[in-house]
Amino acid sequence: MPKFSGNPVFETCRLRLRTLQPGDEEFLALLDSDPEVMQYVHSGPLSRHAALEFAKTQIELTQYRQHLHKWIIEFRDHPIQAGWVELSKFEGVFDPEHSLGDDISLGYELAPSFWNKGIAAEAARPVLAYAFEALKLNRVVAFTRIDNVRSARVLEKLEFQQQARRHHKDDAGNECWLHVLWATHWRTILDDKQGASLIVDR
Repeated sequence: MPKFSGNPVFETCRLRLRTLQPGDEEFLALLDSDPEVMQYVHSGPLSRHAALEFAKTQIELTQYRQHLHKWIIEFRDHPIQAGWVELSKFEGVFDPEHSLGDDISLGYELAPSFWNKGIAAEAARPVLAYAFEALKLNRVVAFTRIDNVRSARVLEKLEFQQQARRHHKDDAGNECWLHVLWATHWRTILDDKQGASLIVDR
């Protein structure tokens, strides 16, 4: 099993994932202010100013994130940014049963021009491998609004199991599905798709 530093870089057949760096502000703000991208994300798109300020804060905090990161998704053969994927401390969803505890959640956003190309699942696989192999997590969770069919299909492809709805709501009051991938299940489904993902320690 590879060793990991606090700032891992991931590569797959098509993609390279790196942590945030100065200069990413415009791209992050472009995504977070896009109504199409943000249709099912919490309360919707941010204003351009709010999106830029949020992006700056995320980049400033990167140096303090020892294990949980947001990675920019780029293509290996040309420096085009497609989106981002992250592992983050669970937040932003109301959990009246307090069943989520200290869970870590998987999240991602892609620019619309890169939808329906398998990029989200390809980018998520090495991040999940990192979560289970390096961080030794028992499970990773994800949330989708109940009408967000596209993201639910991505998570299904990644072998997340959709849980029965238990009144999970995002911070805008929208009902959400909880999706869970357990480490034990992850290890039983390792196949050529996961094996093709390269993990580069930096």
